[in-house]
Amino acid sequence: MQEFIPTKNCVLLELIMKEMNYSSTNKGRKAIKAGYVKVNGKLVVIPSTKLDKGDKVVFFDKPQPLPVQKVKNLPFVIVHEDEEILAFEKPAGLLTASPDRKRKTAFSITKAWMLGRNPALKEVFFINKLPKDASGIVVVAKNAATRVRLQGSWNRFEKKYYVIAEGQYPEDGTIGKPIKDKKIEKQIFPYRNILQGRNYGLLKVEMLKEAFSELFSSMESLGHKIPGYSRRGKANNPLGRLAFHFFSVTIPNEKGEETIIKTPVPREFLNLVKMNRA
Repeated sequence: MQEFIPTKNCVLLELIMKEMNYSSTNKGRKAIKAGYVKVNGKLVVIPSTKLDKGDKVVFFDKPQPLPVQKVKNLPFVIVHEDEEILAFEKPAGLLTASPDRKRKTAFSITKAWMLGRNPALKEVFFINKLPKDASGIVVVAKNAATRVRLQGSWNRFEKKYYVIAEGQYPEDGTIGKPIKDKKIEKQIFPYRNILQGRNYGLLKVEMLKEAFSELFSSMESLGHKIPGYSRRGKANNPLGRLAFHFFSVTIPNEKGEETIIKTPVPREFLNLVKMNRA
């Protein structure tokens, strides 16, 4: 921890650049936004904050926690909770999480609610992310040890997703093709067609490593576009969101006992496919 007292009126970023000997303004901005600085005892995350002569500025060795704004009611559906984790259903159109701690995200809302509900919790941690326009399960760890264990094993857990794509599909199959180059890691995605319409199929896709863009691009390159997604040009978007939903994950505890967390098929997915049934 280091303390500085400006000898004249100035801007916070200018003071931090000077006192911390940063080589670029970008580094100074990142440090301030990350929560390393307090001015007169209050956390300040805006680099352009004006300082008066004699203000007390403290630069900490690690980011300081932002004040938690209590959330009375959690606006998401909780699909599972135990002593180690809470899992909720993220709606489409909301970021899962962001490095900008002032930005409103599904995780920041859930964190504020969890800490406000249980003051004994000192911190919580998100385990997985989803694309902004997708929906589905987000898991939050209630302690650092659980975070390390789950994030370290996440790509080995069984995970399943609902996805709608254009075209006709066999009952079972795979998406993606194996490649011979061992330096390039590429997944093969097993799927089951659970509902077929005239224009769309509703697929249940398995994915270990969360290679969302790889799955979406593979399907698009095969001519099976996903509503709400396009690598180039304008996407067909009858749902007003990405037709992708994370609905199931199997999480073993330290004893090897498995917890299966699931959500139902989004109603709008079923309606779209049924509306276009042959």
